[in-house]
Amino acid sequence: MGTDLKKLGFMTVEDLLNLDIPARKYEYVQFDKRHRTIDFIGEDYSVDLDRCTTAGACLDWIHQLHEKVWMTPEVLEEFIDMLFEHIDGKLWQWKM
Repeated sequence: MGTDLKKLGFMTVEDLLNLDIPARKYEYVQFDKRHRTIDFIGEDYSVDLDRCTTAGACLDWIHQLHEKVWMTPEVLEEFIDMLFEHIDGKLWQWKM
């Protein structure tokens, strides 16, 4: 009397792991692997990820960028997404 979960639209963990999800395409920022920087396309401005070693430092960068005349919500969103992609996730966890 078992129900076939796939018929109901459910996926197994294996199915989820094998999904082919394309990487996000960025319009406004790019990652420079060699220098470990996030560069802003069309601007002579970069954020060195070696200076983003604490959550506070990352927040400081976000605040500084928010104040730039050329910053838009779309550019800031892409920066934050890319920052999360390249910063160790442990940085964001509360630690004792």
